[in-house]
Amino acid sequence: MKEKQKAPQEAAEEKKPETAEQQKEAAVYNTPTGRPDLDPRKKPRKEWTKLEKWFRTLHHLQHIWNIFLPLKKHGHREYYNDGAYIIVGNHHSMCDVVPTAMSSYRPVHFMAKQEIWNVKPGAWFCEKSDAFPVARDGSDFKAMVKAMKLLKDGEMVAIYSEGTRNKTKEIFLPLKSGAASLAIKTRTPIIFCMQLSKMKSFRTHHVYYSEPFELSQYYGKKLTPELIAEADSVILEKMYENYFILDEEVNGKKDRKKLAKELKKRKKAEDKARLLAEKQAAKNPAQASSD
Repeated sequence: MKEKQKAPQEAAEEKKPETAEQQKEAAVYNTPTGRPDLDPRKKPRKEWTKLEKWFRTLHHLQHIWNIFLPLKKHGHREYYNDGAYIIVGNHHSMCDVVPTAMSSYRPVHFMAKQEIWNVKPGAWFCEKSDAFPVARDGSDFKAMVKAMKLLKDGEMVAIYSEGTRNKTKEIFLPLKSGAASLAIKTRTPIIFCMQLSKMKSFRTHHVYYSEPFELSQYYGKKLTPELIAEADSVILEKMYENYFILDEEVNGKKDRKKLAKELKKRKKAEDKARLLAEKQAAKNPAQASSD
């Protein structure tokens, strides 16, 4: 019996690592060999694609361009790092890609107008960012198929629904129908990225990121022109809603600060006038008593 009991103990001793370094590794990873590279529970390091490396580089450069184009986030301040999303933003300048790309650590695939590929810097950036061209009227079938494939793969797609840069005094230009039909067909949540004005160097630029919003009331329905127009109006309404939330947070605070400053100035003037009246009354008590 004693010999039978010793047999398993001797087998266990044979499996123990011989060197102190192997014993330490075995204690950490709890593996018979003491080799962490053979531990099946250890997750292999993810290999980034060229596109992921490019967007990671852009994020690292954020500290540099924040000196020239400082951004301040409002609304949803965490990164959208999980699941497919359609980012809908208003469009003032080419720099609008910066706050849009900063919405996530993951790559953001831009739907860009075809004319950008005619300019070398724009074509270079679009190629690096895996952007794809689209007709401005939102009727580009090839671009829609590409966007649907990306969303089904869990990627993020950015669309400037106005179709071009807004150089007017209006808050928004008339919207194109691409974002609404894409969101309904793929049942993908929409994120609104709203800005009050064009980005300017060395001035704080305020950006509002919304909570994910879905057009779930249209899921499963036949996409008629009337239904798409109705969905576009819902998107436009949400754009206005998020725009005015940002406007209240930025300009509302400025107005309240201005009002508080004016009240403080008025109170100071009133206190000064009261002290002056008291001094005059102390100098001429007879006149003050007759009054």
